[in-house]
Amino acid sequence: MTKHWPKCYYRYLSAYSRVHVLSQKPPATAKKRGRPAKLSRLQILDAAFDLLQREPSTDITITGLAKTMKVAPMSLYTHIENRDDLLESLSNMVLEKLVLEIDPNDHWQQQLRGWISSVHNHLYNYPQVVKLLGQNGAIPIRWLGIQAKLYCILDGLKLDDKTFTDVGRWLARETVALALLENGMQMSSDQENAGLSQALDHMDPEDIAVYQRILPHVSDNRDDSLFNFNVERIIDALVVLEQRANK
Repeated sequence: MTKHWPKCYYRYLSAYSRVHVLSQKPPATAKKRGRPAKLSRLQILDAAFDLLQREPSTDITITGLAKTMKVAPMSLYTHIENRDDLLESLSNMVLEKLVLEIDPNDHWQQQLRGWISSVHNHLYNYPQVVKLLGQNGAIPIRWLGIQAKLYCILDGLKLDDKTFTDVGRWLARETVALALLENGMQMSSDQENAGLSQALDHMDPEDIAVYQRILPHVSDNRDDSLFNFNVERIIDALVVLEQRANK
């Protein structure tokens, strides 16, 4: 039976027709008769995922994972081709757990807020996976599905195909980059305020005047306020593009 996809999926696929896709490999190897294997691909990926959750900033390697599982590194190679295979499969596993909090009945602006927030909040916890997206021109297949939902939201703006494609790629990259940047900085508003206050004694008078204006507002902001500010500026820009497209 032929599956009928929304029109936005076809516009999306045409934008990525030349992108190499990392296929979703089966999580476990086929069962064989006789004595069961001590390890399976699924067990290895589960252990890698658990390690990623416990130590999100630690590089995942075959040797490190084997040490965590208390097995010899060579025993993993029975089910895992190499480190790239491990990380690609782990990326799809992480992305599969991403839940997009979107109501299709909402206005496109609210749907877009939901997409950006869902993706950002999930990827923030997995900086290693974020670094893999688009690495060496390859994209995990689960990420393509997530982006397809974004393009379906953008389809409501009635943009021309070139703008439609550029906007989708821009939003995906901005969301991923923001998650990676915030994970790397991890500085609260109070910490930023304290750091600026200490630095004032070493600044030129002109620079001090600038930061004296800024300091009171830095301490008043919630840690997520800059993220929300960024999302709303994205919405503002898209409203302008929508208005131009519908003139």
